[in-house]
Amino acid sequence: MIIRRRLTRRFTTVDNCLFDDERLSVEALGVLCYLLGRPNDWQVKISQLADKFRMGRDRTQRVIREIIEAGYAHREQPRDANGKMMAVEYVVTDEPAIPETAPDAADFDEAPQPENTVAANLPQPDLPRPANTVAAYREDSTKTERNKNGPEREARARDTGSGQKSVRHDAGAARAAAADAARADRDFAAWWSMWDGSQDDNLVRSHAAWLRLGEAERHTAVEFTPVALARRKVNRSHYRAFTYLEERKWLDLRGSASSTLSGKEARVPLPPRSQAAFAVFWRRWKSGDPVKVMFSEILQRPYGVLPGQMPSDAEIAALVRIEVARDGRPTAEMSAWGDEMAKAGVRFLPMEVGMPFVWVPSRWPPGYGAAPAIADDDFGDEVRL
Repeated sequence: MIIRRRLTRRFTTVDNCLFDDERLSVEALGVLCYLLGRPNDWQVKISQLADKFRMGRDRTQRVIREIIEAGYAHREQPRDANGKMMAVEYVVTDEPAIPETAPDAADFDEAPQPENTVAANLPQPDLPRPANTVAAYREDSTKTERNKNGPEREARARDTGSGQKSVRHDAGAARAAAADAARADRDFAAWWSMWDGSQDDNLVRSHAAWLRLGEAERHTAVEFTPVALARRKVNRSHYRAFTYLEERKWLDLRGSASSTLSGKEARVPLPPRSQAAFAVFWRRWKSGDPVKVMFSEILQRPYGVLPGQMPSDAEIAALVRIEVARDGRPTAEMSAWGDEMAKAGVRFLPMEVGMPFVWVPSRWPPGYGAAPAIADDDFGDEVRL
């Protein structure tokens, strides 16, 4: 009997094909499942895996080599700005690709080794090697055994190679067919197009997660997608489309599975005192909306806005940061904005703001008229208003 509980967070979805892959040993399967449960930016380190699974370095290298040979990982070695080789990086996937050549033990070094050009350029004397009859006997015995088993080993390699090619071909054809089926699913394709950067996502995996959802869950997932995308932008998170479906992240946005909150009512919390929160505040101030209560809220707690009310990147970039106080006294700009906001009943004062800087629409309030010249360290020796 297998008993499972339904998880809504802190879990990893793994295709059962991985557990049915007879090429993976128990050790390789365990390490692979562990790696698939790590964050996307996780750096695979041989030393860390050896400590985690209490294995020696050689044993850990053998397990990683097995995972690479099965096609679930491959190596990348980027270069820095000067063209120098950097440390080897491992990219792990949840579906087998065309496996690369198994790495040698030297390839597992976690930092690039510099070339010894000095030693390479020095002349090497031809020194006579001492005779080693034991080593010579072992070498001759090895050659004899190799020649004896050569035809059998070559035949076995040909059979294994053809089998791997067939498996890779079948897996590639299956993935292509699954991708075509995903694009042909009109409801899924419409939802898929909402995701920015979706070309980097796993189309097949997302469609598989979509098919596992019920009709009501799909409707809710589509309804809350704009809220999820807006929150992802605010929080600077990078989870992808299939993660949204597999982890049912709309439950976090909705509050609970039994909540009656709709996607149109769900709000995106802007961090307190953030540039985005000030962008919404100044937008409403320009529109003539009451902003007295909102000003206190954006300074103390997250402020919720609907996805359609999210400030654009251009709107945020247009704000100007001014210094609040200098030598214990409000700056000229802060005093000018304090007088302007007092008209709207807002206490726009350094003590209320509680920050060394504040975001405003412009350095000076609109129509800020005649005033004496003000010495300013940041904008020149003298500013004529």
